[in-house]
Amino acid sequence: CVGTLRLRRRLTLALGLMTATDDQIVNARRERFRAHLPDSDDLALITLKGHLLVEEILDDIIAHHCKNPTALAGSRMGFQLKAQLARALVGDDSLPQQLWPMLDALRVLRNELAHKLDSPKLEKVVSKFIAATYGAVGQVDQGAPVALNLRLSMGYMYGYLAAYEYRVRTGTVPPKLVDA
Repeated sequence: CVGTLRLRRRLTLALGLMTATDDQIVNARRERFRAHLPDSDDLALITLKGHLLVEEILDDIIAHHCKNPTALAGSRMGFQLKAQLARALVGDDSLPQQLWPMLDALRVLRNELAHKLDSPKLEKVVSKFIAATYGAVGQVDQGAPVALNLRLSMGYMYGYLAAYEYRVRTGTVPPKLVDA
């Protein structure tokens, strides 16, 4: 299908932020994204699965910056706190400034879907998320279905986070450990 091929090309570009294609963990992230983000028009499913994929990377980024990440095992931090903690640990110079509003827009979108079965604000909240993410680089295809742009937005944000995670893991960006 033409739409599927177009999506794959754009997702490849969005996920292209995850460089080092010879790296097993980067390839695993890329494949996990492709396997779990549905090729669907269901905005709720795309949002909820995309949110979980992004949250996994936030968890790993936080763990990379902790001296004792096992101390967080079993903790029940919400997405907003994880995003704020990641930002505090990462600092504002290691990731693009637009990433933090992207994460907040994802949180708002996910909450709108999780707490209201038939939200009258859904289209508006989805549009804000797309504008905050994929729209940040002017790549939104106004003629494309909303679900396609939503999947691309998820890929764009996921690619940024996975690329940062890779850089921390390889030492390109050393973790900023805080001494007590």
